[in-house]
Amino acid sequence: MEQRGASINAPDYVERLLLLGKNGTGKSELTYALEAAGNYRQSVYFDIKGDCTPRPPFNVVRKGDDRWGFRAKRVIYRPAPGSFWRTDPGWAQVLERYFNTAAREFDHKRRRSRAPVLLIIPEIILFGPKAQKVIGDIASGARNLEVGLWVESQRPRRIPVVIRSEAWRLYVFTLGYEDDELEVLKYAKGKLTLAQLRELDEASAARPPKHPFIEVILRSKAGGGLSVRLCPELDIAA
Repeated sequence: MEQRGASINAPDYVERLLLLGKNGTGKSELTYALEAAGNYRQSVYFDIKGDCTPRPPFNVVRKGDDRWGFRAKRVIYRPAPGSFWRTDPGWAQVLERYFNTAAREFDHKRRRSRAPVLLIIPEIILFGPKAQKVIGDIASGARNLEVGLWVESQRPRRIPVVIRSEAWRLYVFTLGYEDDELEVLKYAKGKLTLAQLRELDEASAARPPKHPFIEVILRSKAGGGLSVRLCPELDIAA
């Protein structure tokens, strides 16, 4: 595994990301930094946990029918507890709306979208089966429509298979379970060891704690083979 703190380029819409790690390890901070650096036309956080704090400015939207709120450049979609919009069908309806809009706004002649969008899922395993199915449909069917998709999770093994299989990049922080560590090793195809993953635990337990992470590039628009590297510092390229 290569070990250096080189810059990380903000992903293109076509690239699917998985950001993996326990709570408090830094994956959300990496998400916020990458999203801010990317200058995306619109970014939408599907905040099922209720704790998203991306770079300001942003609009917080509480209901799926608040269409005006979804026009902002950076949106936190955070439905009120107890509302329909916080149910599995409610989440699925809004996600599906983005998929349908992407198909409608794509200019097939110019091969570009009139309204590209980045969708960010802070914890995939908290969503119900209907919403997870739509997220899977977006992962596999909306890539060429310029719908970006980044998925965070504490438990890689529990991410739906279709979403895992569509991943272009993995950013791996310290994990809580051995079966999740072994799942990550499958992606690295021998370029990463369990011992190297466990070194992340040692860094996070230090005083003061550090939050290195491992970048696994599975594919890229530029081509090239699988690459794995340790990133000891957060260094985001604009």
